[in-house]
Amino acid sequence: MKKTILLPILAWTFSLHASAELKVESVKIIGKDARAADTAFIPDINMPVVLPLTGPAAANINDAMYIELFGTLAPPKVAKKYDVGVLEGMASQEFSVTRNDRILTLEFDTEGCGAYCEGYQQVFAFDAKTGRRITPADVLTSQGQREALRLLRRKKIAAYSEQIEINRADLQVQRHKKAGKEVIGDLQERIALNADCLAQAKAPMTEERIRWHRLNPTREALLVTSARCSNHAMRALDDVDQVTVKIPYGEIMPHLTPYGRSLFLGEGDGKPTEVFGQVLRGKIGTNSITMLISNEDGENVHGSYFYNRQRKKLELNGQRRGKTIELTESIDDGSSNTGKFVLTIDSSTVKGAWSDMKGTKQFEVTASAP
Repeated sequence: MKKTILLPILAWTFSLHASAELKVESVKIIGKDARAADTAFIPDINMPVVLPLTGPAAANINDAMYIELFGTLAPPKVAKKYDVGVLEGMASQEFSVTRNDRILTLEFDTEGCGAYCEGYQQVFAFDAKTGRRITPADVLTSQGQREALRLLRRKKIAAYSEQIEINRADLQVQRHKKAGKEVIGDLQERIALNADCLAQAKAPMTEERIRWHRLNPTREALLVTSARCSNHAMRALDDVDQVTVKIPYGEIMPHLTPYGRSLFLGEGDGKPTEVFGQVLRGKIGTNSITMLISNEDGENVHGSYFYNRQRKKLELNGQRRGKTIELTESIDDGSSNTGKFVLTIDSSTVKGAWSDMKGTKQFEVTASAP
């Protein structure tokens, strides 16, 4: 009875806190194919750009998408085309705006090419007020993250178990028909892949693994998606593909952070505190920078940053130990290390110092998330 009453109330509360829609336009991406000679080509890649470009929320949204997908800052001005430099295997892309109120959600349907071409989907969800990317650590408590993983784990175990039974039954039929080695071998490989995926799904999942999962906050529920189990080479054998669990807000509400309750339910004015996965803006000395770092695998941290004036990418790799982040800077091609960061996390800000590799130069660093 409580749940029946709760959901309409939550929907009504949220409508009171809805924001005006952001304007989203499309730009054609051009660049050089990393697999070919230095010849420019025009792939069929469409990319969103949120306007106005100078608006703080729009700038954060645009930079988050362009840094992650292309390793570059977003377009500095409105244009029909944008040259991102080198394209790493992306052949085509379309996008759609699936939500545009307090939350802006963009879904991408992309084709990437390596040994062969394959399609895949991605989702970017943002707080439309600030341009902050919505991440599990921001909106779910530790218990909430464990609950989301538990629900995903249960669904994955069921999906892989069912697929193994289907493939085994098909294998028996094909053997009875005296099918060729190719057919039998294909089914055996599918069974082996699903058995391996099932073993992975049954293994204990640490809380940090939630960072690998994609969030899609619809108006009614939080969708949490786990990437497929197979790698690129084994993709053709993966019948299960991605696994998504739908958690109604009425069920996840006890596990939302104050910021999650504010964002999803319109309750209170909770503030986010996560720095990983966010566009960080600040300074090294007197030079303005834009940085994005991720912490998806235990202590390992990776990312990149840009001096805003030069707009050239510098790679970052290092480790996190508690509130301390130590990073090594290298130029984009990875040929040499050019500097070091020692940063401390202070709520949604990182503070510390940058120094050259010899330690002869040092500058103060501060950068904050939206």
